[in-house]
Order: sequence, then C-alpha cells, then structure tokens
Amino acid sequence: MTATDVLATTVTRLVDAIEAGATGAWSMPWTRLGPDTLTPTNVATGNPYRSGNRWVLAVAAMTAGLDGGTWGTYRQWHTAGGQVRRGEHAAGAIVRPVERTRTDEDDDTGEETTYRSLTWRAVAVFHATQVDGWEPDTGPRHDHDPIDTAEHLVARWTDAGMVIVEAGDRACYRPLTDIVCVPKRHRFARIEHYYSTLAHEATHWTGPASPAT
Repeated sequence: MTATDVLATTVTRLVDAIEAGATGAWSMPWTRLGPDTLTPTNVATGNPYRSGNRWVLAVAAMTAGLDGGTWGTYRQWHTAGGQVRRGEHAAGAIVRPVERTRTDEDDDTGEETTYRSLTWRAVAVFHATQVDGWEPDTGPRHDHDPIDTAEHLVARWTDAGMVIVEAGDRACYRPLTDIVCVPKRHRFARIEHYYSTLAHEATHWTGPASPAT
C-alpha cells in the first residue's frame, strides 16, 4: 500500500460513513482507558498523531469498529512490552515524510550540486485491541467475584471454539480473525455488565461461519 492509497481509502471510508449516518445512542457500562481515547495516540511517544495521520487513524478506527485509542508499529508494540496477536493484520496505516538526496557532478567544472526531494511512505500500524500483554495503567479497577453460572456458560462457549480477548476500549466481534473482544472485567463497575456485554458479542460470533472452516 502506498501513501496515496492510504489517503484515498480514508476519504472513501469517511464519505461512506457520512452517507450511512449515525444510529442511536448507547450508554457504555465500562470505564474508558483514558480521558480522550478517541484521539489516536502513538504507543512509543504517548503523543497524539498529528496533521493528516490523526484523521487517517480516526477514520480507520471508525470503519473497523474500534475506538481511536493507542496505535503503533509492530516494533513499537514489542518495545512497549506488548505482542501483536498472531494472525492480526494492521488495522491502519500512517504516512511519513522521507527526504531523499541526490548529488550530481558537473562534467565540465567538477562542481557538485545536491538536490533534495520529499516523498511520502505508508507505514502499517496496529491498534491496541490487536495486542496482547499491554494496557495503560489508568482508570479505576473494580474487584469482582465471578458468578459461577455465568462462568460455566462462558466455558461452554470457549469449548465450542470461541476465542475471547480482554483488551482495549471496545466490545465487538471481529469476523476477520473470528474473535470476541471485550474490555478487561475489572473496568466494569458491575460484573453483571461484563457478562451481559460478553453474551451480546457471543451472539454475533454464532452468526458467520468461522474463517478457519
């Protein structure tokens, strides 16, 4: 994918989202990871992405059903103590300027002239929900006792092949990797909300055929 492809895809996604319109209001039963998780932020620097890359990742997150949250390259996640999950494909891409130089020598005088040009390079980045072993230490933690009946039901789902990943700020079913994502249970004010959220996403998991089958 080139830098031009990244920008063209972003524009197409944004137009499609505008045409589709918003659907209903919803109350979140868990605590977000930070005060502004909708702003795409780099895991290595802790700083928000700037200029066009902020829009590129915001649109990528919106169309993939993710919160803007934290992003990074494969190497940046590894350095931060996380590991991109096996089978994951980069959910987004950013563009970076690359300065190129060329030096020409005049055949007659022998004088050298250096020319500089600026090009753009696309760089694949992964979202926090695609990474294991990392979570920022923010927000309140709630201690919960498990509900035996609910745990028995969850065990039946996992025995049937459902993969549950507790990470990030989003509860969703991801068809491409056939996994159910929910925030970590200590971020829910009530354990019942955790189970009900997980059950809701489990219904989506039962719909499509697994990519592995």
